[in-house]
Amino acid sequence: VGLLLALLVVSVAIIVFFGRTKLETNVWTTKVAPALAALGFLGVLVVALQMMSACLTAVDNSLA
Repeated sequence: VGLLLALLVVSVAIIVFFGRTKLETNVWTTKVAPALAALGFLGVLVVALQMMSACLTAVDNSLA
């Protein structure tokens, strides 16, 4: 979960960095690709957090 959060923050930081510095003018490189990556990481993070509770919950299905 921590790695996904870090990747999400880095994707947003890329957008902010290139928005402030104007070092690169290619829209795909500076806005579109990092935004798509951030959305993807956010989606995976949400699913991971939802599934974490299922993984941590112990279910006793023994017949004894």
